[in-house]
Amino acid sequence: MRSYKDSLQLFSQPLGRQMEELYSAPYLIIHRAHLHGVLVQEADRLGVAIHLDSHFTRINFSDPSVELSNGKTYDAEIVLGEDGERSACRDALLGYDISSRDSGDHVFRITVKASNGTEHKDMMDLVQPPYVNHCVGPGANAITYALKRNCLLNVVLTCACDVSKTIQHGLRKAEIHEAREVFGRWDDRFQTLLSLAQRCTKWTLL
Repeated sequence: MRSYKDSLQLFSQPLGRQMEELYSAPYLIIHRAHLHGVLVQEADRLGVAIHLDSHFTRINFSDPSVELSNGKTYDAEIVLGEDGERSACRDALLGYDISSRDSGDHVFRITVKASNGTEHKDMMDLVQPPYVNHCVGPGANAITYALKRNCLLNVVLTCACDVSKTIQHGLRKAEIHEAREVFGRWDDRFQTLLSLAQRCTKWTLL
């Protein structure tokens, strides 16, 4: 964990070999898409049937079953609803609609080629695995870690923003200058990191 002012280290937690020695298990980072692939592969190995493009119309909670829009009904011992921030399962369980609201925290995400970061000596501990850096500042924080077999540096920037009545669901494209303006008071090393970014996305925490 570092300070936004000068990247001064405030706290550290050993990873890699030390983590495995302490907890008898490795410290792993995996991209969500790759995790989905691992889960699908294992589900297929276990004989789990996955039905895509299946929209439910009703859930029976007393005698667990799910009715789909194609007319099929599936009985089960348990129904596990994992349909995200606009969950229809949650509304069906509670019996009324729960409208999402803007939490006031917005998130920017950028990726930087790790090879670009190694050209700057003061950024080596940002781009070399298993480093995970958490930088904290007024009303904002940033997390950086390696992705895709250490080829990319993932940068997630969370900041406090004005609450909007218009709900923004999901990921949307943003201009990199938006993130640079919000984090413009952070230290020079962080500005170098932002200068290496070519694309930026943004979403709202609800």
